[in-house]
Amino acid sequence: MIITTRLSDLMDNFEAAGTKVATTDMQDVLSAGAARRLACGAGLLPAVLDGDSVPLDLGRQRRLFSDAQRMALAGRYDECAAQGCDRPFARTETHHLRPWEAGGTTDLDNAVPLCGTHHHMIDSTGWTYVVTRMARRTLSLAFHRRT
Repeated sequence: MIITTRLSDLMDNFEAAGTKVATTDMQDVLSAGAARRLACGAGLLPAVLDGDSVPLDLGRQRRLFSDAQRMALAGRYDECAAQGCDRPFARTETHHLRPWEAGGTTDLDNAVPLCGTHHHMIDSTGWTYVVTRMARRTLSLAFHRRT
């Protein structure tokens, strides 16, 4: 489970048990107290946001995306990158936008989370797609059936 929140929200809302300040990769909203309780029994892996992602960019050294890269993508995406798809990030697979076979790199800027349905569509000859660059270094994919 990945829980996303700001340290300042956790600290500022320490006494406000009902204040919703965190979200999970399944799009659940948590109070500061619930987030802290879950963190107590877990091994915590902090994610530094808005920093350089150099250690997360693996180039051509590795084909499959790492767990650390998935965690970094979870900071950017809440759900599948296909337009209109509301499947939560936890139910997505990480896809190379520029395919590995075509020289694509295993880097965050080439990674896009897609649910199983859209992951199959992107590799199918029956569909085309248009990529739009969005805020927070995210992508949105619009699929169209080939005619």
